[in-house]
Amino acid sequence: MKPLLTTGPIKFADFAPGKWVLFFSHPADFTPVCTTELMGFAKREDEFTALNTALLGLSIDSIHSHIAWVNDVREKSGVYFFFPIIADIDMQMARLYGMLQPAESDTAAVRAVFFIDPSHKIRLVLYYPMSVGRNLDELLRALQALQYVDEHHVSLPLNWQLGQKVLLPAPVTLTQLGARLADDSVEQPEFYLAETYVYGPAAKRVPAAKIPFIRRPFAPASPVPGSSPTSEGLAIKPRFPTLEAGACLRIWLPGCQPQLGAT
Repeated sequence: MKPLLTTGPIKFADFAPGKWVLFFSHPADFTPVCTTELMGFAKREDEFTALNTALLGLSIDSIHSHIAWVNDVREKSGVYFFFPIIADIDMQMARLYGMLQPAESDTAAVRAVFFIDPSHKIRLVLYYPMSVGRNLDELLRALQALQYVDEHHVSLPLNWQLGQKVLLPAPVTLTQLGARLADDSVEQPEFYLAETYVYGPAAKRVPAAKIPFIRRPFAPASPVPGSSPTSEGLAIKPRFPTLEAGACLRIWLPGCQPQLGAT
């Protein structure tokens, strides 16, 4: 049986093809927190649309309750819920998605959020108790982060925002380590913790303080003939497969800037 939605019946698998879906539940219609939340979703739906994302709501209410609530909010505030809301009166979908939490209620869904990608994979799940409303800024940030990771194959640090530095995966071979240490565009306090910027139409650089770091060789190296340790550093012949012949890496003393130099 197809679930009933405020926009008409639809097969769930056919909803918003090729798009991300933000599937969220609320405890009940005609309640204060739920009203503020869905009004917020409605007011900012364009921001989700810009991220190729469709909104889909659900509560354990009848379709008649949904329609009356949507109409009441529109009459009282002028805000209209264009996105569909599922009437899960038999609690079938709420049980399937774990939206019923016995510690909260056996007959009303908690404030769950499911981030579903275009291949219908659930990528992130968030749960909020009935008494606490969701943060739309964080939902948008998390959605943008998931899409950014898929596009650029990077990891994102704490509190990441679009345009800020990203984290590169730790190297898993000596060749990758050599390339990482020789890359001047990467800031790294250690070889496994490397930050950089992603450039492109959707990645505008935001100025940020540089992280001080010292490059270290990953393999034993011998001094260049005729060279000796000085306050400027020790010139060595590195064993980096990615470097061109005749190039060497300077291992600098603390407080000095690392750089590539010619032998």
